[in-house]
Amino acid sequence: MAFSHHLLFLALLLLFLPLSLSSSAGTIYSCKSNFTNNDALQADIDRVVSDLVAGTQQNLYAKSAFGAVYGHAMCRGDVSQENCSTCMAEAAHMVRQDCHDSADSSIWSENVYCFLHYGTSNFSGTANTTYVTGFRTSGTGNPAAFDVAARQLMIWVNAMAVFSSNKFGTSFTMFESDQKIYGMALCTPDLSGSACEECLGVAMRTVVSMCAGFKGCAYIFQSCMVRYDTYVFTSNVATLPQCPFCEAATTAASVPAPSGQ
Repeated sequence: MAFSHHLLFLALLLLFLPLSLSSSAGTIYSCKSNFTNNDALQADIDRVVSDLVAGTQQNLYAKSAFGAVYGHAMCRGDVSQENCSTCMAEAAHMVRQDCHDSADSSIWSENVYCFLHYGTSNFSGTANTTYVTGFRTSGTGNPAAFDVAARQLMIWVNAMAVFSSNKFGTSFTMFESDQKIYGMALCTPDLSGSACEECLGVAMRTVVSMCAGFKGCAYIFQSCMVRYDTYVFTSNVATLPQCPFCEAATTAASVPAPSGQ
């Protein structure tokens, strides 16, 4: 019995470790497809990364392609343009430093304020559900009721992300009249609504299977992420909308699409 419990612990531990990834000070890297002695490819990567940094000085999302390299970069929808520019400049410097000999690289900044990815295949518009990382925070006193409230909220913010132009949704709901649950969902803005829904569906199935009884949960995939918790982790708390359908909603089909998006 003790041996089987040990195996279960190892399996869960492996699940929550980001495969083929390294992290430092809350920043997550993926460095793949190493190369050597290819000055042309190195120049293409430098050009694309430079374009992405410049593009995100004006917008929260940018795309670039040059030579053999494709790339895109984004900031969360609640991040200011100024903070986006700062985050992206730092992320670009870090990914070129830590993944300098990789032809396919990604970086997620601390708290996923910004994200940058480049590679030698044209990934634009494709939902990439490769698992990046995930975490959970300690349990709650009424886990069954809390899980229902959290999942209702996540159905709503997922719908917000799917139907919005920037593929971002954030909201909150009340739990037992005195506690707020905050939720967020996002996809990379190159995805269509259906592709975003596909990626978020994978993320939510992971949440349902792994986060029962926990008051905080986040899962990040290459093209999307979901998160909920009982403390504020977004930058737009002053204008954060309350979920209007959470008390009645129990399934995705019962939650109307957000209006005006």
